[in-house]
Amino acid sequence: MQFDNDRILSRFSGMIACETISHSDPQETDDASFFALHDYLAATYPLVHRHLTREVIGKASLLYRWQGDGSSPALPCALLAHLDVVPTGDLSLWDSHPFTLTRKDGYVYGRGVLDNKCQLLAQMEAVEALLAEGWSPPCDIYLCYGHNEEVLAPDSGAAAIVDTLKQRGVRLGLVIDEGGCVTDGSTLGIAPRVAVIGMAEKGMADFRLTVQDPGGHASQPGPTSAVGRIARAAVNIETYPMPQRLISSVSQTLQRVSPYMDKGARLLLEHQSTSWFILKKVLEKSRATNAMTRTTTAVTMASGSAASNVLPETASITVNCRILPGDSLEDVRRHLQQMAGDDVEVSLLAGSEASPESKQDETFDLLASLAAELAPDAVVTPYLMMAGSDARHYYAISDHVYRFAPYYFDQKALPTAHSVNECLPETGFDEAARFYAKLLMRYGAREGQA
Repeated sequence: MQFDNDRILSRFSGMIACETISHSDPQETDDASFFALHDYLAATYPLVHRHLTREVIGKASLLYRWQGDGSSPALPCALLAHLDVVPTGDLSLWDSHPFTLTRKDGYVYGRGVLDNKCQLLAQMEAVEALLAEGWSPPCDIYLCYGHNEEVLAPDSGAAAIVDTLKQRGVRLGLVIDEGGCVTDGSTLGIAPRVAVIGMAEKGMADFRLTVQDPGGHASQPGPTSAVGRIARAAVNIETYPMPQRLISSVSQTLQRVSPYMDKGARLLLEHQSTSWFILKKVLEKSRATNAMTRTTTAVTMASGSAASNVLPETASITVNCRILPGDSLEDVRRHLQQMAGDDVEVSLLAGSEASPESKQDETFDLLASLAAELAPDAVVTPYLMMAGSDARHYYAISDHVYRFAPYYFDQKALPTAHSVNECLPETGFDEAARFYAKLLMRYGAREGQA
């Protein structure tokens, strides 16, 4: 199957031009931009819109169904992406207009090129090409595109799609969303590139810790103040983090990269259970591996008096927590309360639980084999996604929820997600489309599925 990278990029420009920014306050979101993207997809991929059913779910999310011919017992599969992007920030910091796809020095620039319209593009290209060749799926295929993934919205488009499918009795045998990618091995401390497939994702929560005090004039302070007491709580939280643990996907990551480490590290990683006392001390020295092995609690905001000569009646801090699978929101709340003391009020502002870990079986093996074909020089490994995605909602209807974008996110591109000058290497868009086409053709063709 042939895909033309330049032609794909020419179609990508129309997606980037749609300013589908999502905001925490839905009143600030321009709904028309999402409908413009809907129309662009319909005009650009006519076969998709002729042969698949399409529904608008919630305010602006999209659900497509490609009905299978029933020749396979496989459960349906779902390809996920999201339509929305984060705000651009200071436009003066961008080298080119964020909603104009720009090619320069081997990269493409624009808001959403990496997060996450590249995935939407490759999936649409794959399905359009399969339809053009007359291929018919042996089982149902769903394309699921949420409109507000970038915000913790109570009216999540992804959650609404899942509810719709659940009500219809649909259970999915494979879900693939953003999260993993091909990237430089330096992120895991090895020389070869890595292709990481997300098996789970951390939960996220913001807690506010508040102290009450009589307050008064700063010229007559008491032995303690609200700020002092909340500061001690912050110090305790940083001094006594939640305990480290090795979950399955992280253990697998360490095992698979161990052959590329020096002898000392290799011995520790190959004998994780017996070397855990030493290994955990090594892992917590790196920000990345520390975050892989515990629920993190970061003090990010503080407030007290509005004037230097006033003792505040209230002082507070905000703690952003990234929750390791196996811990819960309540576990984190109890830990924060224990560290802060009984005189500190701990309240949850917003949060979502960590996801379960997906099954590592023949379905994962299919993704791993395709990732190896995409990047033959890379070490393919399961991993834990640190951020959040729409994928977490799909555990309600699937045990096989994975996260992998079939692109190379190099060390120039990777830090630009949610930042200025968001970019991706300009090559590889054709290979990403081919990845999804092969996935769809091979998924339903496997024997013994149910």
